[in-house]
Amino acid sequence: MKKIRALGVFASLALVSTFAAASVPMNVGHGVNCQPSYGQQGIIGYGEPGIGNMVNNQSARVFCPLSPYIQAGTNSAYSPAVQSATLLYSDSAQNNPFSCYMYAVDAYGGGHWAATKYTCSQYGGCPDSTSSFKGSGTLSWAQPFWGVTPGFPSYGFSCTIPPAESYASWVTEFAINQ
Repeated sequence: MKKIRALGVFASLALVSTFAAASVPMNVGHGVNCQPSYGQQGIIGYGEPGIGNMVNNQSARVFCPLSPYIQAGTNSAYSPAVQSATLLYSDSAQNNPFSCYMYAVDAYGGGHWAATKYTCSQYGGCPDSTSSFKGSGTLSWAQPFWGVTPGFPSYGFSCTIPPAESYASWVTEFAINQ
């Protein structure tokens, strides 16, 4: 019986490692890893939900950097191309826009930016702030740096979090798939 159980465990581990090796690298960050823009430290709060705007009279800008994915067995900090990116949020401000964009910095210090997305009832976000929205959701980008050579040492998100209305609005989690 012990031999059969041991073989079952071994087979399960082999199957899991096969799928893990074939999977797409994903780099995930929690909102507590975000940083406020210069001069906005006093209006930002951190908690289980992530990073939020705690004041009711001004928007807050935050940056959410991601470390590059480093392929096993290499010392390269340069990433393969970003296939997709997502950012989870909680928007409590119906009357003020909540927006984010993705950025990348190349090895020479050059910046690249993906489209700005606004929170709305549509999965993935909206291209403008014309619709008011209050709730939680996901902003997403498909191939945000299409046509740009891969190999960026730095990726991240920049968000403008609206003033608190009934409760703070939050950036909760963010990820890139490579």
